[in-house]
Amino acid sequence: MSRLQAIRELKNIGYTLTEIKQITDSCELGELDWVAGKKQISEKVQVTDQQISLLLRVKDQLMEAVANGPYDCKITIILQGIIAAE
Repeated sequence: MSRLQAIRELKNIGYTLTEIKQITDSCELGELDWVAGKKQISEKVQVTDQQISLLLRVKDQLMEAVANGPYDCKITIILQGIIAAE
């Protein structure tokens, strides 16, 4: 999955382009301050239960995208938190 595909997937599950840009921009600034757990993720990035469910369905593809570049490091942290909350 390319960066563009990962961005499209996040957009499809309800993230706005502004939110996606914030995730990628913050990652570039090294702000890896996500806390594991559904509650903290929901508060920080306003993820609904439905979005978490959808993220879990595409987590393998997102993890593949993460492996292909440093721009998605925040997505990795979000996914780790979601997986921890399972």
